Parts: sequence; structure tokens; C-alpha cells
Amino acid sequence: MNKESLVLAVDQGTSATKALLFNSSGEIIGRGESAISLQFPGPQRVEQDPYAIEASVLTATKDAIGTHSREHIVAVGISNQRESIVAWDRKSNKAQSQVISWQDSASSAICDEIRDRGFAEEVQRISGLPLDPMFSAPKISQLLKTLNPKDVCIGTIDSWLTRTPLASTIEIGNASRTQLVDLKTGDWSPRLLEIFNIPREVLPEIKASNHHTSIDGLPVFSIMGDSHSAFFGQGISSVGIAKATYGTGSSVMALIPESGVKNPGLCTTIAWSIDDQISYALEGNIRSAGATLVWLSDLLGLEVNEIAALAEKAASGGVVFVPAFNGLGAPWWDANATGIIAGLSRASDKSTLAKAAIDSIAFQVSDVISAMSEVGPRITQLEVDGGASNNDYLMQLQSNLLQIPVNRKSSSDFSSIGVAQMAGHEAGLWDANRLGDAADRMFTPQKISKEQEENTRQWHKGLALARNHNAHEGALQ
Repeated sequence: MNKESLVLAVDQGTSATKALLFNSSGEIIGRGESAISLQFPGPQRVEQDPYAIEASVLTATKDAIGTHSREHIVAVGISNQRESIVAWDRKSNKAQSQVISWQDSASSAICDEIRDRGFAEEVQRISGLPLDPMFSAPKISQLLKTLNPKDVCIGTIDSWLTRTPLASTIEIGNASRTQLVDLKTGDWSPRLLEIFNIPREVLPEIKASNHHTSIDGLPVFSIMGDSHSAFFGQGISSVGIAKATYGTGSSVMALIPESGVKNPGLCTTIAWSIDDQISYALEGNIRSAGATLVWLSDLLGLEVNEIAALAEKAASGGVVFVPAFNGLGAPWWDANATGIIAGLSRASDKSTLAKAAIDSIAFQVSDVISAMSEVGPRITQLEVDGGASNNDYLMQLQSNLLQIPVNRKSSSDFSSIGVAQMAGHEAGLWDANRLGDAADRMFTPQKISKEQEENTRQWHKGLALARNHNAHEGALQ
């Protein structure tokens, strides 16, 4: 390979698309970013414009390439927001729906119906995923009520970006997040398709994570869901070490030896497949992490970084914030939970709310890690990435709550780094070693204070209130 060989990584996320350009030595030589808006057309509904997503990819890519030649790009890797779906016409390739976001829970009635029919346990046994409107299957089932299945294809964001009139494909890790894949076979499950009443012909063909396709005339050599890509980019190859990505939501993942390790509150998922060799992971999905800080900053008329600064100055205040804006994810999976702020007093102020919001992120991650340790090897270290991981207060609190080291890398680009690593390896530019930087800081656990113990107790009381469990007895005291 000549020195001009370049690798482009596209990270298509919920709030923005980012692009990184790497040279043949694995150095980042170009960056681009394009914001994307969310739409809230009704209760529990969260959507995006599929063409705005497509345009954001082109804009971010153009900015990352800059003055470099497109002809020198030998491989592209794509990481994408998971579970979100869109429908398009098979012949024209034109969108037939908005993007139904992973945050959208309007299909909860379909989940309730399937649960009432007694199929919830079977769905999780086959797919590894608890029955919940966050996943794609109930969204697809609902969308098909308004579309002719003979005319459309429905896929995840990777499918939309790489679609052609001749073929529609979906990367296996993204496919596993639809709740329609049999973990044992790595293919669409006839039984799950039957339960959700989804015809096989509307779905793309499942491909390995390192399959070759194209986008905007450039060769794509790797595709992974954003959390999967960050996990791959962190270079974790053994059990007992977990990864947490602190983004709009949060994804906590840990490798498992095979697909049979399960916990009702967690997801067993396909992490990736290289040359059809499947790797499995245990995952906990948290619906609102960074989104909580964005919501509060909008409410208070502040910037997100101002929320973080306020939190560090705050006294405890006894306030609990459970950000169940669209229900709760792992390990509770309660689509009917409602967001609450409890324990307010006249002494409560902006800093109290800011601290409660940031603390809620750490509490949710801790609950997931605890659930993981119950069914698999005990988690002894946490690798972190994502925007909120840059907050020292949050990372130290996370280490204290878990009583394990929290290792933060200097890069926050692991969703891009993972697919770049795989794409560059496919192109023969570098070996399988990860491109990520060395640790920026290791947060070691401090002794849990009585205040933190009390805050944890209040957090679980707040969860009970949010889930309407013994609500008449659960007031914070």
C-alpha cells in the first residue's frame, strides 16, 4: 500500500454524524461533524428525517476529507445508531417513512399484546433481548400497518445508508438488535417473524461485520452498531472487563463465551462477526444518559458543560432524578415507568438538580454492572468512552459506586475507531491491534461515604416511585 492510502470512519449517531479520516499509520488527519435534529410528533414518538441523516453523512464526510483526495480512500467503516428503522421503496430507493428512533416507544402496545399472548419469554430466549419497544421488531410491526410489504424494505440505519436498487443488506450486529434474529443461527428467526407478524421479504440480507459494500461511491469494508464499534475499538478481548459508552443513552457491554449466558434484565447480543465467526456480548442499554443533561440544560437555559460544573459544586440535597422520559431500559425494562424528580425542598437549586441528573447516569450504569456480575464473571474493571466520560466527577463517582477501577482513554472517538480498525485491517493497512490511545486517566475507587450510601438508597426508592411500585409507601424520606 502506498503512503497516500486513507481510511474513512463514519459514525452516524442520534444527535450528529461524525467522520474521521485516518492515514496509513492510523493517525487522524481529518474530522467532520454534522448535527441532526429529533422530532417529537406525539406522545412516546421520536423520529428523524432519513434524508437529513443521509445529508449529514455526506457533509461530515466531505469536511473530514477536506483537501485530501477521495481516490486515496481505500476503505470506509460505518458505525451507526442502533434499533432505529426506516422503510424505503424497493424500486425507487425512496423513503416511505420517517426514521423511527430507538427512543420511540409508541409501539409499546404491540409489546403488551405479545406479552399478553404469553410469548415474552420465548422472544427473549430466541433473540436474547427482553420484549421492549426500544428494539426494532415492534416498530416494524407497527409500521407495516400503514405500508404494503410487497413494495418496501425496512432496515436499520446501516441498511438505509448502503441501500441500492439491486440489494439491501444489514450487518449482523445491527440485525441482532432488531429482536428478529436467532442468536444460535445468526439469521432471521421464522418463529420471531411469526410472533411479530413480519414477512421475511421486507427485511434485508444479513451480512458479516466485515462484508464489503459501498457508500457514495466509496468502498465500505466494515459496519457495526455504534456501541459494538466502541467495544471493538477499546480492544477488550477477555471476560471480566466491561465497556460503557456514555452517549445520548448509555451502552454497557461485556464479552461472554457463548450465547447461552442470560439475565432477564440484560441483553445477550451479537457483538460482531468477522468472516462469519460470531462473537457474543452481554449488554445493558440505558435510555437516557447524555439526553438527561441536554433536557435539563434546555429547561434551565444553560449549556451542558455548565450543568456539569454546577454538579461538582452542589451539596447532596437529597434530590433524586430518575430520567425515565420514555420508560426505563436495563436492568428494569419498564416501558411504563415515568420520569421523576423527588426529594425537592426550598433549599434545592440549579446545582442540586444538576448533581441529581449526573448522578442518575452513574446509578444506572452501576445497576447494569451489578446485574452482569450476577450471571457471568465478576466485572473487575470498566473501560469508558463517550462525551460524558470526560466529566471527572461522574467517573470518580462511577468508580466509587462500583468499587472497581474506571479507565478512561484520551480519545472519545471509539465508535469511529472500532470500524476504522476493522476496515483498515480488511484493506491490509494495519494489523488487528486497536488504534485507540493509551489511558488518559485511571479512576480508582474510594471508600463509599455514608452520604453515597444514603444517595444509593434514595435512588432505589426513586426507581420504585418511577415504576409505580408501592408508590403510596415509596415517598423519599
